[in-house]
Amino acid sequence: MPPVSTRKHVHGSVKRKEKKKRDEFIKSQANSMLKFVTKSGPSKTDVPTEDEINKKDACDEEEMLTNENQENADAVEYMEETREKNMEETREKNIRNVNASMETWILLILEHGKELRKGIEISWLKRVLRDNAKIDDENNRNFLGMIKAIAKFDPVMIEHLRQFEKGKGLFDALRKVLFDFKLNINDVRGKGYDNGANMKGKYKGVQSRLLEVIPRACYTPCGCHSLNLALCDMASSSKKAVSFFGIVQQIYCLFSSSTRNWEIFREKVNGLTLKPLSQTRWESRIDSVKPIRFQTLQIREALFYLAESSNNPMHKSQAESLAESESHGIGGFEFLFGMIIWHELLSAFNIVSKILQSEDMDIDVAISQLNGLVLFLKEYRETGFERAKSEATRIANEMEIEPAFSVKPNRTRKRKRHFDEDIDNEEESMVLPGEEGFKVDYFINIMDQAIVSIETRFEQFQSYDKTFGFLFDLNKLKATSDDELMESCVRLGDFLRHGEHSDVNGEDLCSELKLLRMVLPEEVKRAAELLNSLKGMEDFYPNSWIAYRILLTILVSVASAERSFSKLKLIKNYLRSTMSQERLNGLSMISIEKDTVDKLDYEKIMDEFAGRKARRSVFQK
Repeated sequence: MPPVSTRKHVHGSVKRKEKKKRDEFIKSQANSMLKFVTKSGPSKTDVPTEDEINKKDACDEEEMLTNENQENADAVEYMEETREKNMEETREKNIRNVNASMETWILLILEHGKELRKGIEISWLKRVLRDNAKIDDENNRNFLGMIKAIAKFDPVMIEHLRQFEKGKGLFDALRKVLFDFKLNINDVRGKGYDNGANMKGKYKGVQSRLLEVIPRACYTPCGCHSLNLALCDMASSSKKAVSFFGIVQQIYCLFSSSTRNWEIFREKVNGLTLKPLSQTRWESRIDSVKPIRFQTLQIREALFYLAESSNNPMHKSQAESLAESESHGIGGFEFLFGMIIWHELLSAFNIVSKILQSEDMDIDVAISQLNGLVLFLKEYRETGFERAKSEATRIANEMEIEPAFSVKPNRTRKRKRHFDEDIDNEEESMVLPGEEGFKVDYFINIMDQAIVSIETRFEQFQSYDKTFGFLFDLNKLKATSDDELMESCVRLGDFLRHGEHSDVNGEDLCSELKLLRMVLPEEVKRAAELLNSLKGMEDFYPNSWIAYRILLTILVSVASAERSFSKLKLIKNYLRSTMSQERLNGLSMISIEKDTVDKLDYEKIMDEFAGRKARRSVFQK
């Protein structure tokens, strides 16, 4: 007979009592930690500074020297050694006290970091709101020390400190560059960065730190980066969208995996070439979707031929799956439907992105293009589904695929529930079948995400429209009434004010614009043309001259600066890994300024170079 198990099961009431006792202990320790962290002044366990120790030892030394013979050199030497020894012992003792008091809290952070971190973050927020405190303030004392101590064990706090330090480092580097080029940082009026957190962060990013110094500097996130992020939001909002782009990439990878597969593709498909998906430039994915959109039948025939003739079992299986599968290939009606939708959306985004990257792009044209894109998305949301369905049905009939949506129910995922969770009140997501589910979960989902992302990411552009909108073109300026013009000019003057100084005077600007809109020629339409017409008359229209210069300083995109890095990648390849910095700068300048280089006379340059480098000297008799 097997022995009877002696294992005892702990009753639920006992577990709850132990949990309650443990929570009370954590709460008490957390309160002690917060008292230690939020103290503004020094505590008993603070490590004294070297100046405090020296001052105390100096008083003790003076008192002892008054009782002894000050002329005794041996006594002076003894006192010096005693002072250094006492200072070292005092420092070590205080450090041990601080470490001992923090040891228990650090262990609690490792075990119950969520509860303690939440309390510390609340305390941190209260200090910021009450005292306008900053993490890099030296007066934080225990607070800053505790934050850095937690960061050694907590990955969340490590990420916060890393983002903070990185933004501060980039801002310091920017100030140093401006100082080296003898540029006054207070003259900055327009600035644009990418959408990285260390650049566009609202609290510790470079743009927020620069706004603390110059509130008049207009920050604009890169329009092309924002469009890419909007497309990224759209693709990640639906599982079917993620699966669609995965199939597109698999088709390219299969044909490009060997020369034989690529020859089969070129033999069966005489047209557009397959392209891989770009991980950074989402609007360029139109080049990957377009070949499949207009050559779906030919690509499917190439996949069938590859599945029959390939000697590679993996390629054979992949080709067959991509050709026939309804959920993991191009053999399903839902893939064809999504292909039509994404081709339309990517085409519109690609056109707007290229327009924003043009060299003479102004903020008014960018706002107009973005408003047009939003109107297109709203109109396509209402009418695009039926048009895409009609086109997808036509392609499906050509491919002999049934134009019907999948009605197979998805497998319900089971989630682990806690013992005290109320199952009756749990909301179950309703899964719509067939066409209705595809429209709601896929089409409507990505369209709503597109509209919301663009309106959210381009809020800064709309704010500039409210501030500088009356200056965008001469027709709008002429159509503005005198009262509205005065209100707009005063608002612009307040926007460009910092302290007691303002770049423009609102009332004087209104007077200048009333006359300026009457004397300018009719062919002047845009802000850049109007500014060119003011050259030579800036002394007579000083406020208008400054206002239009600031307007044209506002950036739309940083694509031109990004192209410099693309040129560097092409120039300094693995064959030129030992290139010097001077030669790299020269080749980069030649490549970037290609238009200017094409106008140079190479024969004259070579003759001048040969004359300077000639080593043979001609002697006359």
